Amino acid sequence: MRVKFLSKRPSLLKILRLVIALLVPVLILLILSFLYGYRRSAEAVSNRIDSMFAYQMEQVDASFDQINGYLTDTLLTNRYVEEIRLAEPEDIGYYRSARNLCSEVATLQSFINSGYTFYFYTPRLNLSFRSSGASEGYMTDYKVVDAVTADIDDGRYNYNDTRWQYYDVDGIGYMVQVLQNDGMYFACWIRAERIFSFFNEIIQSEEGFYAVVGESGRPLTNEGRVEELGIQLSGIHTTCDASGYDCSYVHPSHMAVGILAVDRQVLDMGDAGFYLLLVFVIFLIVLAFCLYIIYYFRRYIQEPLEFFQGHVNSYLQERKFSKRYGFAELNEVENAFSALEAQVRELKIDVYEEKIRRTRTELEFLQNQIKPHFFVNCFSILYGMAERRQYDRIQEFCLILSDYVRYLLAGSFHKVPLERELRHIQEFLTIQNIRFHAENVMTEDVDEDMLDCLIPPVTLLTFVENTVKHNKFKRDDLSVIVSAEEAAVGDGTRLRMKVADNGIGLSTEALAGSRELLRKIRKAVLEGGEEPENTGEHIGLANVYRRILLLYGDGASLDITSEAEVGTVVTMTIPIERETPPPALES
Repeated sequence: MRVKFLSKRPSLLKILRLVIALLVPVLILLILSFLYGYRRSAEAVSNRIDSMFAYQMEQVDASFDQINGYLTDTLLTNRYVEEIRLAEPEDIGYYRSARNLCSEVATLQSFINSGYTFYFYTPRLNLSFRSSGASEGYMTDYKVVDAVTADIDDGRYNYNDTRWQYYDVDGIGYMVQVLQNDGMYFACWIRAERIFSFFNEIIQSEEGFYAVVGESGRPLTNEGRVEELGIQLSGIHTTCDASGYDCSYVHPSHMAVGILAVDRQVLDMGDAGFYLLLVFVIFLIVLAFCLYIIYYFRRYIQEPLEFFQGHVNSYLQERKFSKRYGFAELNEVENAFSALEAQVRELKIDVYEEKIRRTRTELEFLQNQIKPHFFVNCFSILYGMAERRQYDRIQEFCLILSDYVRYLLAGSFHKVPLERELRHIQEFLTIQNIRFHAENVMTEDVDEDMLDCLIPPVTLLTFVENTVKHNKFKRDDLSVIVSAEEAAVGDGTRLRMKVADNGIGLSTEALAGSRELLRKIRKAVLEGGEEPENTGEHIGLANVYRRILLLYGDGASLDITSEAEVGTVVTMTIPIERETPPPALES
């Protein structure tokens, strides 16, 4: 005999190992989730910056369009411009018109961006004036005037172009627009750093910058930085060889140049980094705790227990020798172990016998529930025939009923041969035919070598009774087929019995309810689950299923199939048992 102290319950050591195995993928999943969230947040920040960049450029473009409209309207409709156009070189009145026009421009300048400078030039009269922006220096402003005047004289602006040009004057960028009408030129310019000052808010890193790109795709500003980062322009699309940078390119409709914005990817994680670090620290603490518990459990619990178990098993193997040759103290220890072993064996026997008594009581209770069920139906049949004064039929009915009642009153714990169950099913159908003048018939499809198989009494009979009960007054030619065969189930064979009828069948809802009831009963009997609620329906079916589960355990099964207006089939499978013949008498 070998004593096994460790039970089959979950081991604490295995649970801790499982916890560690689960913590690792959880941490990996957490890190991946954080990285995914970081990437999505970076994309959201990049999209937000791109949206702000596009919006600000739209505002700049709208401002340039507004200035274009003012310049065009002034050249075409202003009366002072018209006076200058009609003046001759020898007239001096156009100076007064020029002063008035300059006053109008200065007045307008107070309502728009003060950074704009307006310049009016008529080569025919050698007349020019300017209204400078507040931020322009005198010498710088004149350098822009000289550059614009030189281009006008060279014929660059003989045709109007609504797109603003980029000028680089002594390393300072300007956005310039020049429009002409009948030899008169009206120009406007503003420093690029002023009109594009919004980049100070959009670009968030020190490495960020913007560049003005010409129509050929070559950067006009910050050319070295663009080449250093390997930025390539293809239409409105940009690519950057350097990782960690976002590039955005916009070419407004009223500008002859495009604007490229470059910024390093910056993401303000806020408290996310702190929480990630906190979760990682907690993970390390839990991991260290689990590893310590595993070490402690093995060192101070599992190893001493295995040592004790090994010595006890060794002692049990050598017990007969120690009892014969050992000292008195060893005999006392041996006697104590023997007494403990005997008590455990007696306890197992008591528990087993108690389980048998409880099962027998429950079976008798279920059988006693079935018997009144049949008695009530029998009394109803007698009452109906007595009302019709059918005394001959009553006598015939009583003879059949007497044998039938004897069968019902037989011991519920003892099984009966299948042949006897079939005979009493036929008696039951005869009783029903006598009562209702019906022609209910039963067809047997049973192998002869199956007739001596033992089954719990009143099982198949219950199914037949339910068939007659649910089809009376609905079918006069009810046919019941009872079959039994030896079927292969798993590694062995079982007795499979079927009760099929041609009745009205069950609805889909009723069939689903019956199967759910069988599932709950099986779980309650075999797994100790909750008993299904007693609704007063399917009493016979439920009692039969409980009986076979208590008798055969997991080796028993019950199934129902049905189709409306076609019929119902009940299939019951139980282990094969045969009646043992009495031993032959010796002569």
